[in-house]
Amino acid sequence: LKIYNISGQEIETLTNRMHPAGEYKITWQPKNMPSGVYLYKIQAAATRENTGQAKQLFLETKKLIFQK
Repeated sequence: LKIYNISGQEIETLTNRMHPAGEYKITWQPKNMPSGVYLYKIQAAATRENTGQAKQLFLETKKLIFQK
């Protein structure tokens, strides 16, 4: 899960590891960031147990509004 500014520059990586299947809550606590429109990108993959190879299943980028 990564956060980008509206120009597409990466601002922060909130998590960059594999998580077991399930529901998660991750809170973004920006410091010294101006209010505005940002983008977040989330990616999910499945890993084969016998090979450890990951296959991408989901990739989505959406807008979010940060307001102080």
